[in-house]
Amino acid sequence: MLTYCIKKASEMPFIPDQKRLYSVILNKRGHIISEGANSYTKTSSRQYRAAKRVGMPEKVCLHSEAVSLFKSKGKGVKLVVARVNSKGEACLSKPCDVCMELVRLHGGIKSIEFSV
Repeated sequence: MLTYCIKKASEMPFIPDQKRLYSVILNKRGHIISEGANSYTKTSSRQYRAAKRVGMPEKVCLHSEAVSLFKSKGKGVKLVVARVNSKGEACLSKPCDVCMELVRLHGGIKSIEFSV
């Protein structure tokens, strides 16, 4: 599934100073429940509250993990995240503290896989 996320992130247009991340939420059988990409134009009150809780209130633009988690509506057991650089090569995509707080609030995520 990490390969799928890397492919989807590579298909996103490269814009300087914007990271290309893509994530999916999987169910117990490994099927995709939801997926999402970073957004630098949309925000969410849920993400803002989580960012405020971890001391990063400036992180209000939607991260791919947040998009996937919100779309999953509380379902899913695994989060997979990938990020690519300007050349389309996979690089570190470990979820930030805000996204980890959202995962904690989700409650059902048992494992996280990310590109390195």
